[in-house]
Amino acid sequence: ISSNSTTYWAALCLWLKIIKTIKKYLPKDQKVYQDKRCRKLTPLEYERIQTLPDNYTQGVADTHRYNGCGDGWTVDVIVHILKVISLNLNKESQDD
Repeated sequence: ISSNSTTYWAALCLWLKIIKTIKKYLPKDQKVYQDKRCRKLTPLEYERIQTLPDNYTQGVADTHRYNGCGDGWTVDVIVHILKVISLNLNKESQDD
C-alpha cells in the first residue's frame, strides 16, 4: 500500500470515528492521522476505544496500559451481546 493510500484510509477512519482492532502489543501501524501528521495512539485513547472510563488503567507504565486494553474486550460490545442473549432466553422461556 502506498503512503498516499495509507494516509487516505487513516484520515477516513478518523473522520468516521472507526479504528482497527487494538492489540496487546502496540503494532507499528496503530497510528492516527491528525493535523497532517501521523501519531501513536495514547493510553487514554486506547481506553476510550474500549469504552472504559478515562484513566481506568492509570497508575502503571504506559506499556502495561496498552497491554491491558489490548487484552480486554470492548465493554459496550459485551453489554450488547449479553442483552441479545438475555432477550432470546426470555423469549424462549415465554414460548414454553
